[in-house]
Amino acid sequence: MRNKKGQFIKGHKERVGLKHSNGTKEKIGLKNKGHKGYWKGKNIPKGAKDKMSEAKIGKYVAENSPSWKGGKPRCKECGKIISYQKEICYSCFAKINKGENHYNWQGGISFEPYSVDWIKTLKRAIKERDKYTCQICGEQEDLVVHHIDYDKKNCSPDNLITLCRRCHTKTNYNREKWEKYFKKQ
Repeated sequence: MRNKKGQFIKGHKERVGLKHSNGTKEKIGLKNKGHKGYWKGKNIPKGAKDKMSEAKIGKYVAENSPSWKGGKPRCKECGKIISYQKEICYSCFAKINKGENHYNWQGGISFEPYSVDWIKTLKRAIKERDKYTCQICGEQEDLVVHHIDYDKKNCSPDNLITLCRRCHTKTNYNREKWEKYFKKQ
């Protein structure tokens, strides 16, 4: 669709599926031919190159790039070649920081079973009471029921609240703060 001046309206789907002609493709290719990077042909201020290279230290460096220095770095745990300058690879990092070694370990309480009372009808009743709305952000989709005191066995309606998944994830950190927050309401 076009406006009064004959120009295409942005976002309109009139040209969807149409392909460029060979002549148009050649024009686009000529326009892009010889495209230089941002710094090509420009005067780089003194010390700027040093600052740029310092900013890259410790970040991803491709093995075939000119800035690759020394031999290929290896993981200290498994000896696997890694393509970034860190001490250990991601998989070894994940294995080391698992379970009791993880910063958010709560003593294994996530493995405890829920109460017998924790059933769909109870969850539905809590969501109905809270008008199917997250009690932190007001979201009305992807809702879950949260235990205010973090005790899975305490299923009294006063201890349960409706949250969206995003807010529910937030409440698993700094639990004491969130307990106080919910008990004030």
